[in-house]
Amino acid sequence: MLIRYFNAYVLFPFLEKKTKREITSKLRQLTEFSKLPLEQQEKIRREEFFKILSHSRQNVPFYKDLFEKHSFDEAKVLKDLKYIQDLPVLT
Repeated sequence: MLIRYFNAYVLFPFLEKKTKREITSKLRQLTEFSKLPLEQQEKIRREEFFKILSHSRQNVPFYKDLFEKHSFDEAKVLKDLKYIQDLPVLT
């Protein structure tokens, strides 16, 4: 019991700070996310995916060209994730 306490409240936080990682805060976020209603989880997923797609269009020439070639509008992903199927599969 003492070893578990030491690992959870002393050793792990120390190593997390030393390695400059934010595992505890990310775990907390995931736990809170899992408690949300499914509709809200889906909305958050679409919003985060939209951010990734927008960032890709703005910062990666390959994706900018791909999106333009297929007239892909990442904003439509906010309404329905199935819209991503309009793009070809990348391998």
